[in-house]
Amino acid sequence: MIGKDELNELLIGHNCVESMCIESEDGIVKYNLLLTLAESESYDSKKIKVCFYDVSSLSVKEFGGGLTQFMHLKISKTNSGFDRARYELSEMEDEKIYCLFFGFALIDE
Repeated sequence: MIGKDELNELLIGHNCVESMCIESEDGIVKYNLLLTLAESESYDSKKIKVCFYDVSSLSVKEFGGGLTQFMHLKISKTNSGFDRARYELSEMEDEKIYCLFFGFALIDE
C-alpha cells in the first residue's frame, strides 16, 4: 500500500495521460477512476497506474486534442462533510481535473 505523500511524489514525475477510465464497482452505484500516467510522451517511458475509489464530483476540462498533461496532480485530505469522500484530487496548474474520492491504490501491471 502506498501513502498519500509518496503517491504525490510519483504524480509529479508522471504527468502525461496515457489513459483515463471510469468503471462502476460491481453494479453498485460507485465509480472508480483509473489513470495511467507516463513520465513523457515517449512510448517506452515509465508509467504508473492509479485507481481512485468511489469517485464523486468529477470535473475534467481541456482534455484531448493531442497530448494531455496533468502538470501538478495532488492528493489532499478533505473535510468535505461527505462520509465517502476522504480525499480530493486536483491539478494545481490549470485545474484540468478535480474529484473527491474515498481511497486510492497504485496498480501493479
